[in-house]
Amino acid sequence: PPTNFIRPTSVIFFLGGAALGQFPHIAYSEMLTRISNSLGAAVVAAPFATGLDHFELAKETGELFRRSMIKCEEELQWPIEKLPRYALAHSLGAKLTIINIAATGFGEDLQGIGLVSYNNFGLSKSVGMAKTFVDSLRQTTASSTNAGMMDTLFEFAEQVTQGIGLDFQPNPEVMDRLVTMKLSPTFQSKTRLFCFDEDGLDCSERLLECCQSSEGASMSTAPTVSGLPGTHLTPVFLKLGVDDLDGVSDEAKEMAGEVIGFESASFGNEQDLNGLVREVCSWVTGKAATRGPKWGATRTREPEYARRLSGAMD
Repeated sequence: PPTNFIRPTSVIFFLGGAALGQFPHIAYSEMLTRISNSLGAAVVAAPFATGLDHFELAKETGELFRRSMIKCEEELQWPIEKLPRYALAHSLGAKLTIINIAATGFGEDLQGIGLVSYNNFGLSKSVGMAKTFVDSLRQTTASSTNAGMMDTLFEFAEQVTQGIGLDFQPNPEVMDRLVTMKLSPTFQSKTRLFCFDEDGLDCSERLLECCQSSEGASMSTAPTVSGLPGTHLTPVFLKLGVDDLDGVSDEAKEMAGEVIGFESASFGNEQDLNGLVREVCSWVTGKAATRGPKWGATRTREPEYARRLSGAMD
């Protein structure tokens, strides 16, 4: 629940990315807490284990959201049905959100659908996400231990998945068709895509193309797009200070600061995270995107379409 609010002003249902989505209270805590406190919104984050069957994951997380609504109404006395509700999801979570909407009509009662770094790559390409995370962690910790071995393992995993034809369900092609057939203009019109300038794992541009191919779609109903500085892992910001170390005596904490020089450690870019938080909050409050995405293809499109991408269409 939001700080300093007796009751929330709205509810945000959140799904994280692969692996990280299993621990949203850790990996996405900073982002979700800042959004919650800025908006006075309650955030319901559904954890899920990584798996190949994304249909099943979407079903499981959808059920968690349904049960959470009942619990909030019965135990916390929150009038969930009367509060504005939003979906916010990152990477794989964005894919699961679309599947849930297509299968259950989950999005009908939502005021908005926010998809951050939508990812629809196949299994072999998704190995790159894990490698990106490990590379970022290396840079943060200035560690190169077993770097060569880890790179070899990632390359081997990618080759194996390609060789035996193992993939997610739905695979990228089936997911594209699902978006075209099931993500109606009604859902599209309340969807905002959040895309980072240095994100090689973002499939949002392809998602937008599929939306435009759906029956009844037009530029006036297309999802809007916010372009932001950052990478695929910008929503993930971890910060650990000496005071966060449970079970450690005050004397040991003082020694860590004076002798070792340890006061805090962090992973991620806080400035880019704050930019994302501001943009999400701006979207929830009905504002247009600060700017559009830095997609090379958009430069050749019609000016009206480019304006629509950033939500500036009259």
